[in-house]
Amino acid sequence: MAPDPPRPEELPEPFRDMMFEYNDRVMSLGHLLFELMSEALGLNPDHLLKIDCAKGLAQLCHYYPACPQPESTMGTSKHADNTFLTVLLQDHIGGLQVLHENQWIDVPPVPGALVVNIGDLLQLITNDSVKTPLKNVAKQLSIIIVIISCNVVDFQPLF
Repeated sequence: MAPDPPRPEELPEPFRDMMFEYNDRVMSLGHLLFELMSEALGLNPDHLLKIDCAKGLAQLCHYYPACPQPESTMGTSKHADNTFLTVLLQDHIGGLQVLHENQWIDVPPVPGALVVNIGDLLQLITNDSVKTPLKNVAKQLSIIIVIISCNVVDFQPLF
């Protein structure tokens, strides 16, 4: 959806207005997250915004109906996100795990809460002072994923 959003006629009419409003709200969230991340890294609040880290936005939506035998679902293999930030909205089913001290830890869904994952680009730009966690989906997981990518062409480590 960003930096080059689709033309309105490219989106299904029933979802058109909703998608553009959603995009605007997610971009506002992205700006806030980058300001907070800048401050957490000891930088001016607008630092990551000034280097165009909030220019890219992709949306992935996964919805899997509840399986009567959830232990039979496959999930995904372990992975790290190749983005700057990934924002997840889990449903009530759960299944998301994070690798911590060589153990998979469940990330229980909290109604209305967003999970913000650090991606490889943040690790790159911080010169490994912030690490990208490995994630796994142990069973079916219904989520909306918003990927906020950094469009910085010439990466310069912050530290």
